[in-house]
Amino acid sequence: MESRVLSIQSHVVFGYVGNKASVFPLQLLGFPVDNLNSVQLSNHTGYPDGFRGHKLTADDLNSIVEGLRDNRLLRYSHVLTGFANSPEFLRGVATLLGELKKLNGELIYLCDPVMGDRGRFYVDPQLSRIYRDEILPFADIITPNLFELEQLSNSRITNECDAFKAMDSIHKLGVTVIILTSARFEDDADLELLASQKGNRFRIRFPHLEGHVTGLGDLFSALLLAWFTKHPDNLGLACETALASVQCVMRRTVEFAATKPKASTTDWELRLIQSKRDIEDPQISFRTEKIVY
Repeated sequence: MESRVLSIQSHVVFGYVGNKASVFPLQLLGFPVDNLNSVQLSNHTGYPDGFRGHKLTADDLNSIVEGLRDNRLLRYSHVLTGFANSPEFLRGVATLLGELKKLNGELIYLCDPVMGDRGRFYVDPQLSRIYRDEILPFADIITPNLFELEQLSNSRITNECDAFKAMDSIHKLGVTVIILTSARFEDDADLELLASQKGNRFRIRFPHLEGHVTGLGDLFSALLLAWFTKHPDNLGLACETALASVQCVMRRTVEFAATKPKASTTDWELRLIQSKRDIEDPQISFRTEKIVY
């Protein structure tokens, strides 16, 4: 089957989060993408004067899927999911995943379980149970942050050992690859990416760059899906390559904002288009370190 990605995430008219941060990189790396937008907003939710837009309901989702089905268009090699706007919508996604997996037993599904960060939810907390019980059984790869990993595993994580124990509990649900996208434990100045795949565990340390950015997690998940598809037997290389691009985009965004006497929210939007070359041909700077417990 020819590669084609179905990406179910948020969409903003202005800026780069959700599908706006994911579709362009996937296309640059050679993947046709059909984007299904869980919300359509004017801008991301961090703007000081708010945002406007609307949500796609579960009925809307079902209607779109029905149209794809009627035209025999549910032919996907990959699925990528991010922000889901309600429990009903997420359950609709679970139903769709079951259908797509039956149509293509080789389909690769990457789930970014967007729920919250830094100890708080920014979605309905019910979504954590739906992810755990109804979504993760379909997932091949998941990319939670620290807060989301805690919610999915029903555990408190304060160090690397805790993180890998949490990942082990999720492996039991059938998830093959788990990437904790970034964490900082104790007084470490650097951030860590932690990965687990069938007993293969590693970390990548990388510098923390200060900045008020959104969309990096969406960008990383898209890049990881692309590079893991290109290097299915080398998860470490896929993570190194995806992280290299993300760090370049982040650094370019920080440098641009620093040129402004008083950087606004607009100035902190990801410099994604300006990073085209770094997405297509990333230069790896941070390497994996194998972990044995």
